[in-house]
Amino acid sequence: MDAPQPRTDLGEQALRSTLPCMVNRNQLRRQRQGHTTDFGRTPPARQILPDGRRRIRETGAVHADSDGSRGPSPPDGRGPDGNLPL
Repeated sequence: MDAPQPRTDLGEQALRSTLPCMVNRNQLRRQRQGHTTDFGRTPPARQILPDGRRRIRETGAVHADSDGSRGPSPPDGRGPDGNLPL
């Protein structure tokens, strides 16, 4: 019997686009078995994940706007509007 597959909220098209990019960046390995393809983490990806987990716990992955709404933190020190500070 096959192992149950993890559920995601990602659409099929998003996965078909993202997985090859992650393979090209050496974050995932691809193994084809007949008509199906299995993906697994590469050693470099296994090293990156604990660091990302630590950074999220220490710095937080969300920010709160002045109105109290919450959302993902913009990258590179950008403000809630997505712009770099002047």
